[in-house]
This record gives sequence, structure tokens and C-alpha cells, in this order.
Amino acid sequence: MRIIAAATLYFLIVFGVGFLLGPIRVFWLEPWLGETLATFCEVPFILIAIVAASRWLPKMLNLRTSVGSLAGMGLGALFLQQVADFGVGSALRGITPGQQIAHLVQPAGLIYVALLIIFAAAPILANLPHRQFSQPRSTQGGLTADRMSLSPATALRVIKVIHTVAWAFFVSCILAIPIFASRSHFGSVVVVAMIVLIEIAILITNGWRCPLTRVAARYTDDRSDNFDIYLPRWLARHNKLIFGWLFAAVLFFAIVLWLDLIAFGR
Repeated sequence: MRIIAAATLYFLIVFGVGFLLGPIRVFWLEPWLGETLATFCEVPFILIAIVAASRWLPKMLNLRTSVGSLAGMGLGALFLQQVADFGVGSALRGITPGQQIAHLVQPAGLIYVALLIIFAAAPILANLPHRQFSQPRSTQGGLTADRMSLSPATALRVIKVIHTVAWAFFVSCILAIPIFASRSHFGSVVVVAMIVLIEIAILITNGWRCPLTRVAARYTDDRSDNFDIYLPRWLARHNKLIFGWLFAAVLFFAIVLWLDLIAFGR
């Protein structure tokens, strides 16, 4: 019940902030700045709500800070958020579910997807203890105090799933650049490139490692190239090299097309 309560309150807080900001974005910022920049203006406030709620609610509700409980909180809130989002979109804006899904490939939609990933993962990332996973402690009855916690192997699998989904999102952003450029959607190119550059900045500040790698390291002694993500070992080993050069190549491709467009326009 505590997981359900935490998920519901988490959803209500973050969705409530988004619901309050929505009219400001749609009726004021979008006509002035456009949909993409208006969405960017909304992001910091949503992130503050996500971080504050994901950190505060487990403590307030005395929720067990195991990966299973925190994942249940995040995924449960994500489910409620999607149901509410589709409902509000259909009822208030007349947008069909198909139109809402199609919107996800637009720059504003990609920002929304990134927020959803953060929203679902934040309870885990904000509350996991900064220590190695300890073995269950025995009690007088032969039971264990941590018997309801996930095993290290299960916790590691949850983290690997989150890491893989995040990886797939950023790779999709890189692959979207030449598609947007070939269609002369250069505003979309800029937005997607900025999302990738933010990820690069995060890697640089963490010593060229994803923050999730440090979290995964608490639950295993394995340090193989793919211990923290569901990728083939060779791809995990050369991931930054491959997609770093690919990012540079597609950016160069987009710049060439943009210069071509300018020259043609003249």
C-alpha cells in the first residue's frame, strides 16, 4: 500500500505542476517562442518538482528504500501520468492518442520523453544509499531484516534496464538529426543536438561515465564493459567512440545541408 500511495502522490505532485504550467506554456509562451522553446522553459520547473517529490515522499511515507519499492513508485506514477496525459489531451485539447504518440518524434516530444525517463527513474536515483549492497542481516527468528529487499542481482537488472532505455533515447536523438536535416527541419536539429550535448556534459562531469554506472557498481563486483547495461560487450566498450564520431558526422551533414539551403535561398 505504501508503494501505491507513494506512486499516486508522486504522480499528483508532478502532474499538478505540469497542469498548472500547461496553460502558461500553451496560451502565452508557445505563440511567442514556439512550441520547442516554450517546452524548454517549462523543463526546469518540472525537474524541480520531480527531484523534490521523489526525494521527499519515500521519507514522508516511510517507504522502504529498496530498488523494488522505488521502481514501483516510479513506474506506478508513470502509468498514472500516461493515463492522465492521454485523458487530458483528448478531453481538453481534442488530441487523439495516435496524434499524441506521433508528437513524440517532434523536438518538444523528445523533451517530453526525456522527462518521462527522468520521472520514472528519479525515485531510485534520488534515494539509493551511497554504499555497497549489504547482505541480509540475521534476526533472532532466523528471518532477515532485509528479506523484502531485492537481491543484488535483481537490483542490478533494474538499473541495467533504466540505463539501456536512456542509452536508446540518446542514440535515437543522434539518428534523428540526419532525418530532420534532410527535411530542412533545422530547428529540430538544434533541439535534438542540444539534448545530446547535455548528455555529453553529464558524462564529462562524471569522468566520462554515466551516473548509472556508479549506481550499478554498488550491486556487483563485475567490471566488464557491459556490466551496467544490456548491450553487447564490444558495443559497450566502444560506445562513446562509435556514437561520438556518429554524432560529429551527422552534425556535419546537417550543417552542410543548412549551408546549402542558405546558398540556394540567395
